[in-house]
Amino acid sequence: MCIEMYDILNHNIQREANHLMGIKWYLSVQVSLFKRQIGEEDTWVYPVFRSSTKATHWNEDDIPIEESVEQINEKMELFCNLGSGWIFDRVLKIDLYIAQYNPLSGSSYIPTPKKLEHKKVSSSILNIKNLYDEECFMYCILAGIYNLNDENVESYLNLNHEIDFKSLKFPMQVKQIGTFENRNPKISVSVFGYEENTIYPLYISVNLDRKYHIDLLLITLEESSHFLLIRNKNTLFKHILYPKSHHEVHICDYCLNNLSSKQAHDNHVVRCKLVTPQHIKYPTSEENILKFSNFHTKIKQPITVYGDFETMCVDGKLIPTSYAYVIIDDTQTPIGFRAFRDSENVVKHFLSQLLRDINELENSRINYEHINWTPEDRETYANATHCHICEEIFDLSITNSDDPKAKVADHYHYKYKVNHNKVSKYNKPGKLRGAAHRVCNASFHKKFRVPVVFHNLKNFDGHLIISEIADFMRNSNLKFNCIPQTIEKYSTFSLGKLDFIDSLQFLNASLDSLVSLLEPEQMSITKHYFPQSEKFELLCRKGVYPYEYIDSYDKLEKVTSLPPKENFYSSLTETHINDEDYLHAQNVWNIFECKTLGDYQDLYNRADVLQLADIFENFRNTMLNHYGLDICNFVSLAQVSWTAMLKMTKVQLELITDPDIYLLFEQGIRGGVAVIPTRYAKIDPNETALLYLDCNNLYGAALSSYLPIGGFSFVSEDLIDKVLETHDESDIGFICEVDLHVPENLHDYMNDFPLAPTCEKVQSKKISPYQKHLLQDLNINHYPAKKLLTTLEPKMNYIVHYRNLKLYLELGMVLTKIHKIVQFNQSPWMKTYIDFNTAKRASADTKFSQELFKLASNAAFGRTLLNSKRYKNFRLFVDEKKAKTQVCKPTFKQFAIFNKDLVGVLYNKTVITLKSPIYAGMVTLEISKLIMYEYFYKILKVKYGEDRMRLCMSDTDSLLLHLKTNSLYEDMYSIIDTLDTSNYPPNHPLYSEKWKKIVGKFKDESPADLITEFVGLRAKMYTFSTINSHMKCVGKGIPRANINRLNLEDYKRCLMYKTVSHTRFNNILSRNHTLQVQAQSKLALSPYDDKRYLLRDGINTLAYGHFKIKELENE
Repeated sequence: MCIEMYDILNHNIQREANHLMGIKWYLSVQVSLFKRQIGEEDTWVYPVFRSSTKATHWNEDDIPIEESVEQINEKMELFCNLGSGWIFDRVLKIDLYIAQYNPLSGSSYIPTPKKLEHKKVSSSILNIKNLYDEECFMYCILAGIYNLNDENVESYLNLNHEIDFKSLKFPMQVKQIGTFENRNPKISVSVFGYEENTIYPLYISVNLDRKYHIDLLLITLEESSHFLLIRNKNTLFKHILYPKSHHEVHICDYCLNNLSSKQAHDNHVVRCKLVTPQHIKYPTSEENILKFSNFHTKIKQPITVYGDFETMCVDGKLIPTSYAYVIIDDTQTPIGFRAFRDSENVVKHFLSQLLRDINELENSRINYEHINWTPEDRETYANATHCHICEEIFDLSITNSDDPKAKVADHYHYKYKVNHNKVSKYNKPGKLRGAAHRVCNASFHKKFRVPVVFHNLKNFDGHLIISEIADFMRNSNLKFNCIPQTIEKYSTFSLGKLDFIDSLQFLNASLDSLVSLLEPEQMSITKHYFPQSEKFELLCRKGVYPYEYIDSYDKLEKVTSLPPKENFYSSLTETHINDEDYLHAQNVWNIFECKTLGDYQDLYNRADVLQLADIFENFRNTMLNHYGLDICNFVSLAQVSWTAMLKMTKVQLELITDPDIYLLFEQGIRGGVAVIPTRYAKIDPNETALLYLDCNNLYGAALSSYLPIGGFSFVSEDLIDKVLETHDESDIGFICEVDLHVPENLHDYMNDFPLAPTCEKVQSKKISPYQKHLLQDLNINHYPAKKLLTTLEPKMNYIVHYRNLKLYLELGMVLTKIHKIVQFNQSPWMKTYIDFNTAKRASADTKFSQELFKLASNAAFGRTLLNSKRYKNFRLFVDEKKAKTQVCKPTFKQFAIFNKDLVGVLYNKTVITLKSPIYAGMVTLEISKLIMYEYFYKILKVKYGEDRMRLCMSDTDSLLLHLKTNSLYEDMYSIIDTLDTSNYPPNHPLYSEKWKKIVGKFKDESPADLITEFVGLRAKMYTFSTINSHMKCVGKGIPRANINRLNLEDYKRCLMYKTVSHTRFNNILSRNHTLQVQAQSKLALSPYDDKRYLLRDGINTLAYGHFKIKELENE
C-alpha cells in the first residue's frame, strides 16, 4: 500500500476519532489476483480480505494501520499459498468501516452499581473516584500493590513507586494489559466484566505465579466504563454468582464455576485453562434432566407461507425482479397466493404485502372458548387415565380443580376465516383435544406466529430480505431476532410475527432433486392452481430458466420468444441444459401461452413456490404422522429429529453438573478417520483385487449401542481391572484418561490404520524430505493446522471409551498410566428410534420417504455434539444511539455496516449454559471408530493376514483395500454374515437381502463391478475406476460440476508428476447482504499431504511415530 494511502487512512481515522471522541474501525481490501497457466487463459479472482477491528481514541496519534495492513497481507499470503500460484495484480478497492466507540476501557468515575453496593459485597471492591481523569487502571494497580483502601485520588498521586505506566495510553484498554505485564514482570492482572447482574472473564493473566496479582472489575454505564479493584474475589464472586452457598467457595477464574475444595479447584484449573475463558454455567442437580418437554411442538401451525424470489444479474450483482408466495392452512389447502414483478422495490413490496395478509388472517381468528361436547367426547374424557400432552398418569385423588396436576379438558381454540369448509385433523375448533393436567393445558398453546419457508434462505433469499428490513424495523416497530452463524449468515430469523425458516436445513438437496422424489398425487398444492392435466404434468418437474441471459429488466418485458438453448447455460454449474430440458421449456412457453420472457419468469417463480410447498408439506405430514411433531416449530432437521427421539423413547438424560467431567468428555471428542495410507494401487486380475467397503449407517449403528444416560462420577484409578472386565452391554460404562504406547514390534502391523487417533497439528519438523521437496517445488508453505491423525506415537492424557480401550489393549497397545476414570450408567436408549427409522425406510413406498427416514436417524446425532460455547449474540440496529452502546460493550466482537440504515453487531454471550448431552456424541464417535477398527483388525486382518492386505483409503465409514487374492467373491462369501449384499444383481452368487439396510453391516460400494485402479492424493481427495469403465472422483471443497470434469488420469498425473491443478467456477457470495456472482479459482488437486510421512516414491507412507522414520532420517 502506498504512502499516500496510509496518509489518507490515517487522516480519516484521526478525524473521525476526534470528531466522535473514539471509534472502532477495520479495513476491507479487495484485490485482483491471477494465475498463469501454459496453454490456457489466465485465471482471475477478486477476493476481499478484512483486518480485525481496532479501537482509536480522540487523543491517539499512533494509528495501527500498518498492523491492519499486515493482517490483510498475511491473509492474502495464506490464500495465495493454499491456492498455489496466485500472482498479485492490484488493489481494486479499500473500504474503511467506522463505528463510534466510547471505549469500555477504564476511564472516569462511574458510581458503583446498586447490586454491588450491598454491604456484604461493597467491602470486597474499591471504586476510586477519579472524576477528572481517565487513569482508574493506574489507581487500582497502586491500591492493590500497596494495600490501600481509599476512594480519593489524592492518596495515590504522590506515591513513590517503580511501576511502569509510561507505555500505556489512558483510558486503559483491556488489550493493553499484556503490554503492562511485560513492562512489570512482578505483576499480573486479570479483568472481569460486570453486566446484567453477573460477572464474566475478560482477560485472565497467564502469569498468575508472579509476586503481585491484581484482579479488576470493569463496570459500564451506557457508553462509559470504569475499573474497580477487587479486594476480595471470593467474597465478591460468592455473593454475586453463588448467593445461596453457605460454604467457602473455590471459584475458577476461567469458567467461574465453584469447585468443592481447594484441591479440586487446582486440579480443575489445569484442564480449564486450556480453553477460552468464559462464564460457564452447568445445570444444577434440580434441573439436570433432559427429556421431551417442548409439548407445543406437537401443535400444527395453522398458517404457513412458502416463498421465493427471482433475480437478474446486473454487473455481477443479483437484483430481485419478482416474488411469489402461497399461504397454506392446516388442511394443506392454499388460502392465498401473491405474485409481483417489477424493476425495483420488490423486497419491500413482498414484506409489506405479506405483513398485511398475515395481519388480516390474525384479525379473522375466532376463539372458541367452550367445548362443543359430544357423548363420545364425554366418554373419552371420563376414561382417560393419562395426560394427552405429557403422557403421564393422572392422580385421580386430586379434587381441587385449581391444582396444577388436576384433570381438565383441553380443546382446539381457534378458527380462521378461509375460503373453504375443510376441517383439519390437527385443528378442530371447539372440539375436545384430550384430557390434560391443568398445568399442561395452560402451556399447550402457541402465540400467533407464522412460519415463512424459503429454500436456501440462509445463503440466498435471506440476504435479499435483510437488506431491505430497516424501514420495517423503524417505521412498523417490528422486532428482529435471529440465530447467527456469522455476522452475515443466519440459520433463521424473525420479523414481528413472521418466522423465516430455511427448508434446505431440513432437506439438504436442490429443489430439482426433491421435486423428482415426489409422485404426482403428492403435488396437491400445485394441482390446486393448475388443475388442467396438460399444465399440471408440465409442472410435476422442476422448470428451467435462463438466469444469466437476463441482465436487464427490459429483457423481461421486450423479449417475446423463448431464448435459444445456448442462453440457458449456467456458469455456476458450468452446464448447458439438454435437449429434453429445452423441449420442456418450449412446451411450457406454448402451453401456458407466454407472451414475454416476463410471463415465463412469473410462471417459473410461481411453480417454484408451489413445488416447494408440496415438498415441504409432504415432509411435514410424514413427520406429523410418524413422530407427532410439526417441523414448522423447528429450524433444522437435526433439531426436530432430536426432539422426535426424546418423544419416542421417553428417555430422561442426566446432564453433567461437574465441570471436570464435562471437560473430560468435551476434550475426548474426535471426528471420523479420513486418511490415504497407500496412494496408488492397480490390480493384477490373477493376483490382486481392490475392494471398497462402506458401513451401513455407521453412526446409526453406534447410536444403537449402549450410551451414557446418567450417574456420572469419578472413581478410583485402582478400578482399571474392573473397567477392562466390563461387558459391552453392562449397565455401567466408563471413559478413561490414560497414557498408551505402541510397541515397536507392532508398528508394521498397525502402520496402515493405527489405533487411538488424536487431534493435533503436524509441525514442519515431522514431515519427510519428499514432502519438503514437494513444498519447495510447488512453491507453497507448510501451515500447521489441527487435524485428526492416526499415528504410532505415544498417547499422553488420552481420553478413551472403555470399549475402545479394551480393543486397543487386546490388539497390543500398552497401558502405561491411568490419570482419571469416569463411571456412568448406560443403556441403548436411542436404539428404539434408530430401529424405527430403519424399518420405515426399508418399507417406504416412495423415494421421498426412504430419504426422509435415512436423514432422520443421522440428523439426531448432530444434536449430541452441540457446542453452546460457540454461541454468539447478534442484533440489527436502525437506531444509531443503541448501536453505539452495543459497540462499547466488553462482549463486543464485530460490527458490519450493511447499508446507510442498517448496522449489525455480533458479540459474545456473557454467560453460557451447557445443556447438551455431549457425552452421547463423544461416545458415539468412539464407538463408530471401534466398529471400523474391529472390522479391519478382527475380520479383515484375520482373513488376509499382514502381508496380503494394504489399506489404500479410509473415510470415516469406508475402507478401500488392496488385497492379494484371485478369488475375491469367494473370500467375501466366507465373511458373508458381516456383509449387506442386497445391492448385488439378483443373479450374483453373493446376492442376499438378509442384511438389507441393517446398520453396522458392510456393503460393497462397487457391487459386481471390480475396481481396477485407485489414486489417492490426500484425505477426501481420491478416485477409482472399474472394470466396466465406471469412475468415482472425490474432492472435498470442489463444486460437483467441477468434480464431474475430472478423471482418474488427472489424479494420476498430479501424483506421479507432482503437479497441481486448479478449478475455476462462479459462486454466489454475499457482501453486506448484497448478493454477487463472483468468479473464483481453487486448488483442485495437489500431491501434497501431511497426515502421513510420505516415502520417496510418493506412494507408500508411514504413520508418524513409526520406528523406521528415525532410520530413514539417519540415512
